[in-house]
Amino acid sequence: MPTEYIVQKGDSLIRIAQQFGVTVAQLVAANNIQNADHIEEGQRLTIPPPTTVAGTTTTSKPPAPAAPTTAHS
Repeated sequence: MPTEYIVQKGDSLIRIAQQFGVTVAQLVAANNIQNADHIEEGQRLTIPPPTTVAGTTTTSKPPAPAAPTTAHS
């Protein structure tokens, strides 16, 4: 079930997205925001549920690259 958030003074979509574990694009889509750089204090935002991919949230770090292997002749 989506959560509702009321924009506070100094908020940005990036900060709100990080706080709730979603992307800015998800916030923009869920709220029909025309300009992602402009939100207003007191504005009500619907926060969509965080998306999971293979058991991880969208805020997790990407996996470390695999160690290179060397061939022996």
